[in-house]
Amino acid sequence: MLRCAGVCANCGAVREYLFSSPPQLYDDFGGPEPSELIDAGQWLAFADQVAGLVAVDDRSEEARAAMTLARQAVEEVVKFVPAAADAVPEDAFWTEAGRAVRALDPGRFRLERLLVIRDSYSG
Repeated sequence: MLRCAGVCANCGAVREYLFSSPPQLYDDFGGPEPSELIDAGQWLAFADQVAGLVAVDDRSEEARAAMTLARQAVEEVVKFVPAAADAVPEDAFWTEAGRAVRALDPGRFRLERLLVIRDSYSG
């Protein structure tokens, strides 16, 4: 269990957050289970944002690292697709931001398209 606490710089409120840890460490964002903190739409928005910062012809080490990060974020979205399903279920979008991303293009959350997006973000 990871505990983060502090005082909000804006309002002065004391805040505490408790995060569970995956049973082992991984080279990407988390374990094999879907995130409990960031919903599927937020992960895909993050992946798109990171990938969007890289120029198409940029082959630098920084660009490769950014694209690897974007790919890992898409892999987090894929974790929300249940076994034998072909898309991220509606209940995987629990934030307003995540639901807004889904509303823009729900088809992007079909497994087949997620895998194409992931592969296009290879670093």
